[in-house]
Amino acid sequence: MALQTVTVTWDEQDTGAGALGGYVSFQLTADLQDTADGIDVRRNPPETVFFTGPSGSSPPLAANDSPGITPAGTAYVITVAIRGQPPVHFTSQLNHANGATQTLAYLQANAAVPVTQYGQYLPLPSGTKVPGAVPVVQADGTLAWSTAVILDTTGGL
Repeated sequence: MALQTVTVTWDEQDTGAGALGGYVSFQLTADLQDTADGIDVRRNPPETVFFTGPSGSSPPLAANDSPGITPAGTAYVITVAIRGQPPVHFTSQLNHANGATQTLAYLQANAAVPVTQYGQYLPLPSGTKVPGAVPVVQADGTLAWSTAVILDTTGGL
């Protein structure tokens, strides 16, 4: 079966419906090989499309779910750079099963966010956790396990 492709379209306008310019780039997370047809799709250089009006579209891009493509589970790192704003990067699969033409807004809304991008978390303290214990930050800034029950001002737990 031939390599399936997906075209991505976008419409970037400001709140006053003015046209915004910039670029959108698509970079595979790994080189792809269509084992059935012997087609190789390289991840470098990324496909970059510059635009000066509000809308644009990508060239046909290799679908991450094409039959016979290896390795499985690949995606695209997509960069959207609007003039005057910092670039936005996200990772999304371009699956032909979702249609041969897809919108950039759909891909961004359904982006796969790596867990490492979540920066706000409380690391677990060292030591042995006992049932009912929760991690707490002590007054000196160190972490510890605590089973203390704290009542709030409304009398609840």
